[in-house]
Parts: sequence; structure tokens; C-alpha cells
Amino acid sequence: SRKGSSVQFTVLNVDLNKFKAINDSLGHEAGDAVLKHTASLLTRCLRSSDFVSRVGGDEFVVILQRTTKPEDVEQVIRNIHSFIEYNVLRWNGHRIWLTISVGYYSYIGKADPTAINDILSKADKSMYQEKRACEPAA
Repeated sequence: SRKGSSVQFTVLNVDLNKFKAINDSLGHEAGDAVLKHTASLLTRCLRSSDFVSRVGGDEFVVILQRTTKPEDVEQVIRNIHSFIEYNVLRWNGHRIWLTISVGYYSYIGKADPTAINDILSKADKSMYQEKRACEPAA
């Protein structure tokens, strides 16, 4: 959008849990199938105005347009968790159950292209806090 115009959106940082274990035990083809499956599920459980992109090995970024109220964002995140956990991937006779960690950061303000790295970094930090909270201490 035009610089200086007001925007509001939330960035979700979605990370697959135990992706390396899937790759190591079942191989890269299984890993690829898991990534495609996850991308498809994310796309299916979001609105057409939302945006999904894979940004790293097993990380996806979702942009929720015009959604910044914490209760709305948390409802979307709960929906994503349920949808991904419910839709087991059947691959070459294996059933692969997926879980994710999701962090987010909401931005309301002037459209400022220079702010995007900061916004992505904040969403990423939020996801890592969520991931640590979910993993049992070694």
C-alpha cells in the first residue's frame, strides 16, 4: 500500500515441530510431502485475503489482513492448530501427525516498508517463546 497510508495486519510465524525427525526417519520425500501438506492446510483454513508463504526449512509466514484484535488473532491460531492436527498426512503407508508452534505480531500504523524486518523478527521471537513453552525440558 502507499507509503504513509494506515495499515493493520498480523504476521503469524508458523513452525513445524519435529520436522527434522520426520526427515531423518522417513527421508526427504516425506519431508517434502509434509511441507506441501502444511502449505495446503494453511491455505485452506485461512481467508482468500490472507497470505501464506514458506520462508525457511519448515517455517511459514502468514499475513492476516485487517486482523489485529488479540482475541481474533488467537481464534485464527486455534483454528490453524486444530486443522493441522486433525488432518493427518497419509504418506507411503505411514500416518504422519503434525503439530506446529505459532508466534505472532500485530502491526497498526503507517505503511512503512522499512518496518517489515522488525515485524518479522518480533513474530519470530514470539514463535520461539511458544515453541520453548511446548517442549518438555530435557
